[in-house]
Amino acid sequence: GNSVNSPKMHSIAEEVCKECGNLPVAILAVAAALKDKNEHVWADALQQLRDSMLKNIEGVDTRVYSSLELSYNHLQSRDAKWCFLLCCLFPEDAEISIDDLVRYGLGMRLLENADTLERARNRVHTLVGILKNSCLLLQGTRDENKVKMHDVIRDVAISIAKEKEGFLVKHGREHLEEWPEKDARECCKVISLRCEQIDKLPDELECLELHTLVFEWSNASTNIPDAFFNKTRKLKVLNLHFWSFRSLLPSSLRNLSNLRMLRLYGLKLADISILKDLVNLEILSLGGFTIEKLAPEIRHLTRLRLLNFEDCYNLQVIPPNVISSLRRLEELYIPRAFDKWEVEATNNMRSKASIVELNSLTHLTSLAIHIPNVTFLPKEILFFEKLIRFQISVGSRFEFLGEYNSSTRVLKLDGILLKDEFKVLLERAEVLYLNKLKGLEKFLHNRDRGKFLGLKFLEVENCDGIEYLFSPPIASGLVQLRQLKISTCENMEEIIRNDQREGVDQEEIVFQQLKIMELSCLPRLRSFYPKMMKSSTKEGPSNPAQSLFNEKVAFPALERLNIKELGHIREIWDNQFVFPIPEEKKEESFSQLRYLDVTKCDKLVNVIPTNMLPMLQNLEELFVNECKSVLSLIEGLNVEDNGSVTATTITQVFLPRLRTLEFAAKITKSRKVQSG
Repeated sequence: GNSVNSPKMHSIAEEVCKECGNLPVAILAVAAALKDKNEHVWADALQQLRDSMLKNIEGVDTRVYSSLELSYNHLQSRDAKWCFLLCCLFPEDAEISIDDLVRYGLGMRLLENADTLERARNRVHTLVGILKNSCLLLQGTRDENKVKMHDVIRDVAISIAKEKEGFLVKHGREHLEEWPEKDARECCKVISLRCEQIDKLPDELECLELHTLVFEWSNASTNIPDAFFNKTRKLKVLNLHFWSFRSLLPSSLRNLSNLRMLRLYGLKLADISILKDLVNLEILSLGGFTIEKLAPEIRHLTRLRLLNFEDCYNLQVIPPNVISSLRRLEELYIPRAFDKWEVEATNNMRSKASIVELNSLTHLTSLAIHIPNVTFLPKEILFFEKLIRFQISVGSRFEFLGEYNSSTRVLKLDGILLKDEFKVLLERAEVLYLNKLKGLEKFLHNRDRGKFLGLKFLEVENCDGIEYLFSPPIASGLVQLRQLKISTCENMEEIIRNDQREGVDQEEIVFQQLKIMELSCLPRLRSFYPKMMKSSTKEGPSNPAQSLFNEKVAFPALERLNIKELGHIREIWDNQFVFPIPEEKKEESFSQLRYLDVTKCDKLVNVIPTNMLPMLQNLEELFVNECKSVLSLIEGLNVEDNGSVTATTITQVFLPRLRTLEFAAKITKSRKVQSG
């Protein structure tokens, strides 16, 4: 506000910092809570900090506690406060999945106006954004769909949750002789207990008000008593996580008629038929190595909105008509390795589930499934159209997805003829693996703009039937693309085909976010995006030789470039490139390139033309191996007959950040230099 520059405001702000114990995490949280507030609100907050009751939490300064509690109290929505407290249920330093927060929130009935899982997810993303802006949550380390909580903030959150919402949280690697004392638990509404070992559980858990229980331990010798859940009839959320695989489900579980969310992991779940009595269950997650057959009784859980058994790694059988009976399902997650489907039958004599059953799930918006062959798909695929989130593989299974493991829209197609039904998934995908496909051209060669706008990762292999990958309109729409890998496409001549008539200006294309590019085993590739030559009326072999890259395509964010076995490429960069003056080149093509690997490009003569040097000032690693015709790494700086390279000249004069240089024009000519 206007008062921010007033001396009084500065004085109040300094006093607030002192009351925060000068701890950055507390100062940031309070500053976020008071952002854009006037002087009176700041003064009131200062008084609240001074007047607050001192809390004694081991390892937390009392002033820090007061400041973080103030930030919590300034959260304007009840939903945001609950979302903050839910993060206490997870271990210290945990990467907390937003999907887990969604499931807890729905199970506990905390989210207002969230009548579908997708709306609930949108709501939780909004709440997480509020908590991040309030400096109460941190972004996950690698995954945009995960968050973290600072350990000091977590300690304060646990205390607030205990005082205001009846939480009991005990986490650690300690050995507990028995369950927490009766007087410590009987008024609890939420219990989260995670330990390595607990010797004894009470015969009956006396917590009449308990609505959420998270219980994880690894002691193989401790079973849950049969009557354990007799006095917890209000339970809405139950998460049992056993690392031992020996515990069996207690019979009292069937009494939990109010249960909305159930997660069972690691138990010996050969028989889970007891779950059929949990008729109000909406969210069911199963995980572990012992389930070989999905219990047919699950068909009775007709209120289920989410069924997740993707961590049942040894699953062999899904009985027929179980999936199709769950008409309210919105999300279904099946193990990536499961492939025991039955082909669509003309009669009812089926012994296994058929993928045609998915057509009955009219509310389905999220699906994880492996389809071993297109013959298992129904003749009419109705469920693709409504999918918002998916991890679908057809042909071969998913391998390790790395940083894209939690991506919400992943599609792998291997060895199939592409049908029109796949169009909606292709265009919505964030991650695409395409291998040995026929019919790909009708999706990537059309001139409709606005397609593939969310695509972040694309890998194309063994697609010998296409001469080019993208039309210019499709390529210009790849605004989110971060990784591009193309390999072993024998007939590919260009990545983007310039199909404009002579005299028409060629469209310039910028890959704004592309960071990693790999082009390998493309024996006919002549250029990434060839320029239209004035003397030619069409693209193709009749054109004069062109460089791999020219000024018609730009990569301002590219950090890694690998090119291998591009048998026709004589130049990587056009030596006629004209670049802007240095102060304007920050956002220019290749200005962020740090790693360049060139292997077995036998017609390549010069690796880096001199006109490219101003753009490659961030290059750190350069590898040139088995390129038989290479005469110079930098144009004009010739390679000696004995294969030696003047590393000092290259690193200090031309490429000041280069720290690794490896050159082997032929197998017998090799020199490796580490500098810096």
